[in-house]
Amino acid sequence: MALGRFGFFYLPGLALGLALAGCASGPRLESPSHFGTATHLSCVPYARAVSGVQLDGNAYEWWREADGIYPRAHQPVPGAVLVFKPHGAMDVGHLAVVTAIESPREVLVTQSNWLPHRIEYDQPVVDVSRGNNWSLVRVWYEPAHALGITRYPAYGFILPN
Repeated sequence: MALGRFGFFYLPGLALGLALAGCASGPRLESPSHFGTATHLSCVPYARAVSGVQLDGNAYEWWREADGIYPRAHQPVPGAVLVFKPHGAMDVGHLAVVTAIESPREVLVTQSNWLPHRIEYDQPVVDVSRGNNWSLVRVWYEPAHALGITRYPAYGFILPN
């Protein structure tokens, strides 16, 4: 049920706003700048453009801001925005847009700025919460070509209208 790397929820302004500089990948762990697509966008404007969810504020504020405007859920659907809570150096949270459901506990996401100044497509995110409610996740780290070891707290998913 993949939505595709470039063809889902594609807003007309996204192409202009992204100013995509090119794609390259390689096996070198020491240089994450070789992965994904170069961008100047943070996760917030990227998630807004890709998902169509029109909210403002820092990433972690989207969960509260969505209340009464967009449905929120603890199970993913394609096109939903996964909202990460602030954690460690990620002090304003993070947003990622679900592109596909791989299993009840694994999704693929597209996201901006997980690796600095990069857009990554169809990256695995795995639910590692005890309650199977996506409140704790692990995220793919492309330079290592593996899931990252950090467990990130998440609020859940904002569903597009």
